[in-house]
Amino acid sequence: MTDARLGGIVAWWSIVHTPPQVLPTIVAEFHRTLAPGGHLLLGFHAGDELVRRDRAYGHPVTVESYRHPPERVAGLLERVGFTVTARLVTQEPDAPQGACLLARRPAAG
Repeated sequence: MTDARLGGIVAWWSIVHTPPQVLPTIVAEFHRTLAPGGHLLLGFHAGDELVRRDRAYGHPVTVESYRHPPERVAGLLERVGFTVTARLVTQEPDAPQGACLLARRPAAG
């Protein structure tokens, strides 16, 4: 993908299988590909743990998912140059805590 070409990015639960040590690279790619003035909407499971499952939807599976601390993800976004403009952390009954961050790549000045 060419640098600074996208007007917006929606990464909706797209980082749940991403190990924490890989997140800085992904966040940097979001910033690289997003045009100045563009927005990123990032949703993910909140927490600080690795969840391993061997069964889902009645079937045997092997899957790992990561819950990321919203403060850490927001910090990663800010370190690469995003401005975090909104944060929402939710807790639904019988569901993992969710987090949504809205960030903007500042317009070229």
